Amino acid sequence: MTAPIEIYNAVEDQLGYYSLDQFEHLLPESKIIYEDLDGNEILERAKEEAIEEMVDRIYCDLEAMVEDWIMDHECQFQDCLEEKFENEL
Repeated sequence: MTAPIEIYNAVEDQLGYYSLDQFEHLLPESKIIYEDLDGNEILERAKEEAIEEMVDRIYCDLEAMVEDWIMDHECQFQDCLEEKFENEL
């Protein structure tokens, strides 16, 4: 399933506020030392994979999210419909 690029961009923008330094504690030191891996490279790859995962989750939940949004903003939806009806008459 391929999500629209707009969803990817929105997730990337939101996660872009997080510095990789905030997640250094998630790296097992032994793995970096023994496998001679660059921690920043691991974090960057993990962040990219997390973005992809979140985009997929959001895309799968899109219908339910739209339904919730319309229910939460029903008056806006009704105002929009009313305006469109008036334009048609």
